[in-house]
Amino acid sequence: MVWRNLEWPAYGPPRKEEKLDGGQERPEDVEEFKIQANKASEPGPVIEVRNLFHRLYGDPEDCDDPNPYIARYVRLKGNAVPELKSSHEYGSVSGTVDYRYWPTLKLGYIENVVVSTNMRRKGLGNMLVSFALDYMREKGMRRTYSFAVNRGGYRLLNSSGFTAEPPDNPQKSWQRWFFRDML
Repeated sequence: MVWRNLEWPAYGPPRKEEKLDGGQERPEDVEEFKIQANKASEPGPVIEVRNLFHRLYGDPEDCDDPNPYIARYVRLKGNAVPELKSSHEYGSVSGTVDYRYWPTLKLGYIENVVVSTNMRRKGLGNMLVSFALDYMREKGMRRTYSFAVNRGGYRLLNSSGFTAEPPDNPQKSWQRWFFRDML
């Protein structure tokens, strides 16, 4: 079978949060955000996605159809663009959410949420997560997973209605898998 010969690209450690340009506006000037979905491309699943499939489905040789390791997926990126009160024009991007879903498996994954430093702790991260969840729910996904790599990610997923699984490493209890049923 084709999937037995599948070779994963070599990936390094997970990406670190990128600093986003928060623009010249001050947080109190932001009236609302418009979230735009854009298609993003990537050569293959990141290491956390491979770990998720291994946790859910076992080794590739043990998988039935549809095989998650070769299932077709769609990866999207949502950008939160602030609308300024004064000009009603959209400024620079203040946050992004990377998410993907596998239509054949009815499975979603929130890969990364980044919010500009000056916009943190104002609900923008929850807004981006809600946008991704709503989009995947409309596409028929039944469950969404995510992995918290830092304390901020842990707080965000916990406050967004995700259920935390026990940590793999007790010394870093914030690093853990989260899931949310989409019914």
